[in-house]
Amino acid sequence: MPSIGTGRIWKATRSAPVSWICPFLLGRRLRPHAAVLDLGIGSGKVEERLLPLRPNVRVVGVDASAAMLSLAKQRLKEAQFRLIRHDLNDIESLSLPSAPLQAVIIVQTLHHLPHPKQREVYRFVHRHLEPGGLFLFMDRVRLPAAPTCGNGSSSKRNTRAEKAGNNS
Repeated sequence: MPSIGTGRIWKATRSAPVSWICPFLLGRRLRPHAAVLDLGIGSGKVEERLLPLRPNVRVVGVDASAAMLSLAKQRLKEAQFRLIRHDLNDIESLSLPSAPLQAVIIVQTLHHLPHPKQREVYRFVHRHLEPGGLFLFMDRVRLPAAPTCGNGSSSKRNTRAEKAGNNS
């Protein structure tokens, strides 16, 4: 039986939420002419799906990679977005247009930053997002190692089960 490579599984699970779920949610909540900030716009896949649903939305896309910003520029119409090259490790120096943000999107970006810098980004979002605004965050999360049953008893149960199986 052929196996599916981990990379293909990751790409499939990452592409569905990025390409469909974000615009589906945002397209139904955003006012016309809303300001949206995408921290880590990458190649602009989310906006490619969002802008047909809300063509008057003003997107500000931020990314540290000139190559990714170039891809976003090719993918999107210039009148619908502004691109800023900026490293999120220094989020406090990011200069934004003065319009209040109705939505902030962060997809597959923050896992690149150390935890203290991630907290700075969350505080930045909190300060710039208008009351009732939408913060859409999707990323990989590292969870601390934990026992499978939550209380450390899983290994004891497995040992008892193995002993019971050996005695039969």
